[in-house]
Amino acid sequence: MNTKYLIIALMLIVLVSCEKVIDIDLSGIEPKIVIEGIITDQQEPYIVKISKTNDYFNSANYPAVTDAMVTISDNVGNHEILTEISDGIYQTSLIQGVSGRTYTLKVIAEGEEYIATSTMQEAVEVDSISYEYMSSNIGPIEQGYKLTCHYDISDYANTYCRFNIYCNSELSSKYYISPQIFDFGIEEAFAIDDSIRIELLVIDKPVHTYLLMLIELTEDKEMTGIPANPTSNISNNALGYFSACTSRSDSIVIQ
Repeated sequence: MNTKYLIIALMLIVLVSCEKVIDIDLSGIEPKIVIEGIITDQQEPYIVKISKTNDYFNSANYPAVTDAMVTISDNVGNHEILTEISDGIYQTSLIQGVSGRTYTLKVIAEGEEYIATSTMQEAVEVDSISYEYMSSNIGPIEQGYKLTCHYDISDYANTYCRFNIYCNSELSSKYYISPQIFDFGIEEAFAIDDSIRIELLVIDKPVHTYLLMLIELTEDKEMTGIPANPTSNISNNALGYFSACTSRSDSIVIQ
């Protein structure tokens, strides 16, 4: 027998003979409720999604939380009980988001109560969208067309912006929040005939803090420590967030 293979065979025999079974109960982690809700100043039904984390071996499957009592109210007396339109999806029909008001989300699910508040900030207009062709990869941006969203919040103190990027009506999976006061470059490459819509959401500080922590966790490739859950603005140790935000958007087709 070749010496190299003989050594490997001996190592395997030693490993098998010394094998110990270490019993780690990965399925015993207590599930947590996940609540995600947004209300804007646009005329549309608003959605609150409620689910629950699963065990280690089913992390991709977050079961819906049904039959919850979900309400949204504001600081001027408006109040609405949301309707469950499908499993874990709750929708408004009457309440309207208005800049300057503070909104409260209350969820009663499985005998527990969860509360979050968020104040809707002043809207920021999108001035325009521009693009330029990048002939080679630059940092995280692949070869293709790079977009820049032009806006100006220099007259607004402590303003936090989030961007939703839709390419051919499909929402990007990336989270974008901006520390800048104008001109935000999108770190994705686009192609000829792509139809792009950029939605600029002005969010309050607690939601900004949550999203910033979420981005840092998802971009931490080295995972130097045990990851902590982002700081939610929802009470009772719930995961997720509730955001009252103003929304403005602009669109462009790359030609």
